[in-house]
Amino acid sequence: MSSIDAPIRQYVEKIQALAVKALDGEDVANRLEQTVRDALHHFGVVVGVDKNACAREFRRQLNQIARLTHESQPAYRQAMQEAASHVPESSLN
Repeated sequence: MSSIDAPIRQYVEKIQALAVKALDGEDVANRLEQTVRDALHHFGVVVGVDKNACAREFRRQLNQIARLTHESQPAYRQAMQEAASHVPESSLN
């Protein structure tokens, strides 16, 4: 496991928990956006970690989960896609 895996996993799991709430009809849009902001901030302050590499991998994982989500769970898929969309292009360079 690399030094970027743990913080990324932590925030992917938080996003997944919010996506489950979305399945139950809860509006999680603001919390998704805040969680992504928190993740990007965290990636920027972890010593010895390339914040842009973390942001790229974070977004990749969110998009992958969205793609793999069964079509019977559109709210979950949408929440994952929405979270990925909150990772700004500028943080991926």
